[in-house]
Amino acid sequence: MEEKLKLGLLSQPPNLLLKHNFYCSQKQDISHKLNIQHYTKRISTSTKMEFSSGEKWKEKGNKHRLFFNQKFKNRTSFNGDTDYIIQWHLHYPPRNLDVHTSLKHAHALGNSYSINTSIKVVFNSKHVFNASLQVYEMSANPMWFWNGTLRLDSPWLNTKGYLKLKHKEEEVFSSYSHLHIESSQVISDYEINTILKNVEGVKEILLDCKTPKKTLLKMHSKTKVDEDVSLLKSQNKLVTWCTHPLTVDFMMQNYPIKKLLLSVKHPEVQSNVLARYF
Repeated sequence: MEEKLKLGLLSQPPNLLLKHNFYCSQKQDISHKLNIQHYTKRISTSTKMEFSSGEKWKEKGNKHRLFFNQKFKNRTSFNGDTDYIIQWHLHYPPRNLDVHTSLKHAHALGNSYSINTSIKVVFNSKHVFNASLQVYEMSANPMWFWNGTLRLDSPWLNTKGYLKLKHKEEEVFSSYSHLHIESSQVISDYEINTILKNVEGVKEILLDCKTPKKTLLKMHSKTKVDEDVSLLKSQNKLVTWCTHPLTVDFMMQNYPIKKLLLSVKHPEVQSNVLARYF
């Protein structure tokens, strides 16, 4: 049995060096050598590892070997823009295994804020997973405008998403999103629109969720409060893909007569309730 260990901390690359050799003549399948090198630079760090085992653990052509590399890079500019990259590589010849993974991220802090992030996985030269997220903000104070995209690609599922947010008018907020899902069995598209308004005391909400062929959900609500006459009015309408339109109107008044009115309208049911209270 023989064992060797070497550890070094150096000022020149590689900054960290670790070597470990172990040999057993009675059970050679546990014999191995391990070599780790770590490099540190101003904007990046990297690590390399090689592990060899078995009867031919000393030979370069030994098939029982494992390789692992990782790299991290980070860069920041004077105006706050930042980008970094993380990469991993795992290679194991006995199992015909070769995996590459990378993560990239960048964001800018100039006149407009932006984010760009992506993840990629490659397995034995085949792209098995790709995902990306992009966000852009193009604002003009005091209003803002923001949009983003999301993408996911794999052999089993492809997804694309888009989202847009607007607040260009002081009392109006709107959003639009589109989602596309594609697999081996089905292709689906969804659109969602949202509008929020608060104009002259009238609060309005509009939500519309649909596909190219049908409406899944549509809701419209409008509410007004008149404090001078202590009056509240609310009009609401709801439509779904599996139900008939439903309309609900509500009114409450405190002056000069205290009363409450509730109206419900449906193709199958219609009801009106009027109540006075003291």
